[in-house]
Amino acid sequence: MDSIQIIKLLESEIKYKGLKLPSYIGFNIKYKVLAISMSSHNSKGGLVFSCAANMQSDESSFEAWSICLKHHLSKYIDIVVFSWNKPPQFSASQQLHYNRFLYRAIRFRQMFNWFEIADLNKNELLKFEVGLTNLAINAPLNKASETSDASSKEKQIEYNQQNLDCLKDKFHLQSINHQLPVGVQKNGESFFTGRASAIDIWGLEYNNLNIFELKYNNKKAGIISELLFYSEVMYDLFVSKKIEKPSQFKKIRDAEYLYGNSSLEIECIKSYLLFDKLHPMVVGTTALLNTNSFGIKFFNIQYKLKKDNFLIDSLYYKGAFQMEEEISQASFRNSSGLAGHGYLLNNGDENLHESIREDVKNYFSDNNIDWWIFDNSKTKPTRHMVSSQIQCLNYLFALRKDKDSVRKLAQVFDPDIDDVFPTIADKDSGYIAFEFVYENAKLLNETDTGAKRGSYCTSLDAFIIAKRNKLKVLIPIEWKYSENYFDCKNKALETGKGRTRQNRYNHLIDNSKQLKSTHELVSSVYYYEPFYEFMRQTLLVEQMILSGIADDFLHIVVIPFENKDLLDKNYEFSKDGLKTTWSNCLSDKTKFRIIDPHEIIQTIENRSAYSKLADYLKLRY
Repeated sequence: MDSIQIIKLLESEIKYKGLKLPSYIGFNIKYKVLAISMSSHNSKGGLVFSCAANMQSDESSFEAWSICLKHHLSKYIDIVVFSWNKPPQFSASQQLHYNRFLYRAIRFRQMFNWFEIADLNKNELLKFEVGLTNLAINAPLNKASETSDASSKEKQIEYNQQNLDCLKDKFHLQSINHQLPVGVQKNGESFFTGRASAIDIWGLEYNNLNIFELKYNNKKAGIISELLFYSEVMYDLFVSKKIEKPSQFKKIRDAEYLYGNSSLEIECIKSYLLFDKLHPMVVGTTALLNTNSFGIKFFNIQYKLKKDNFLIDSLYYKGAFQMEEEISQASFRNSSGLAGHGYLLNNGDENLHESIREDVKNYFSDNNIDWWIFDNSKTKPTRHMVSSQIQCLNYLFALRKDKDSVRKLAQVFDPDIDDVFPTIADKDSGYIAFEFVYENAKLLNETDTGAKRGSYCTSLDAFIIAKRNKLKVLIPIEWKYSENYFDCKNKALETGKGRTRQNRYNHLIDNSKQLKSTHELVSSVYYYEPFYEFMRQTLLVEQMILSGIADDFLHIVVIPFENKDLLDKNYEFSKDGLKTTWSNCLSDKTKFRIIDPHEIIQTIENRSAYSKLADYLKLRY
């Protein structure tokens, strides 16, 4: 499979036309092995070797292309094998670039076990690796308050103190600065190219070092190679200690915080793609970057600037899966001829499949249920196409009054289910309720002003009452789509409502048979999302059982298995993934299950009445 065929596959997978691969790199896929080869080429200045070029240029960013292709074409690629041609002779500048290139190849190979070096380059790399000793980082030499590149729009963003303060507040940093040099010396002599080689923005968050690679109106894939290199150097400097701190440094750009504090022990490197827009092939790749063996954590942060200036107006964590789904839903909207922009519809009604559209709106109106708000009224379906509420309704609402189909759905969750009962709380009959609540004020002491289904109280996205071996079983269903909780805060310690939440739930947790109690409830996972939501849902159904409504319960959480940001080890307060974190809180782990929405499709597509809906779901999601 050559470059042309690879591009066709990429465009199909990413749902984006006009993609290109760099012409000076060879790409070939055979037997699930991607071969990447960097060669020389002629330019106006003569012969150019990509291995001795600027690492952020397309022709030199081997890490970026490896990550992008491995991530998006994972069905076709198991291993990446990398090779390159080097100059017969090096200029002094080329040698520094080449040293850095070899270092990058070594560290990238160590970070990802699917990346290999071709036999023709392997011996040189092994020899170079032996010589990676007596390395030290460069120190800042000036205040960097002025720059010859000050006219650059990117620099205007980076150098503005208000923007640095905005980042500092967002990420709870104790200190923040910019232009942290990553030039490396060996035995006191330059070893990597050092001029203008620096981390754009960096900050300390207790024992975490946060580094930001800032891009403005720049959609090059090289952002991955840059951030990887900076992350590797910082890892070697602070974690593996393979690079030494500078022996001397000036007290400028907060160098004393990093290099002069003997008590500072950096435990984790957190690396951020900080962008207004990204190359389509870069979108989603943090999912693969976060599988690295060094434990470096990678994040996407999208910023928006205020109108007519270069001040940051807002910052958004963007999950890898979320960003891919935004592109996917935009493609679906466009191919379906639905009016809108990107993943936003002009008419929120069109977010629902046509077979359920009017019935869903009537159901929400009749039962006084609020819609999830994006930028429109609580009384209308959201225009946002990457909505978990909308996805839940598209999957389940059509089955609502079909008892046999709801029973088969419940059997996806638990094969021993043998019947389902009409739900409670709805004004009409059905076997699935949506945005379900039940006497929350009485059972959970939830008495907030305006509390109702879908707003200001514990609500279940979907709810089924089933029968298993003569026992009545409550099945609360929490539906997640592209959510991530990188920015979650402790709900028990929030100003104002924190104490109220503790008074409501702490004693219920202490008396719960399912939730394990702890002496440190306030700082426990119970008060961090999404576990705060799971905790309240568990308490609600437990209280319903104590009230005599049923005998048992089975807590279902529907999550696309591709959403690694939600499922994987991204919870700093637990250091485990979602399933392990929550299961460790439960006395009976069998009462909790995570289901991929694709497991539900069979229930729908096996019924001829829902064939068009099944086709729609498979095409859209």
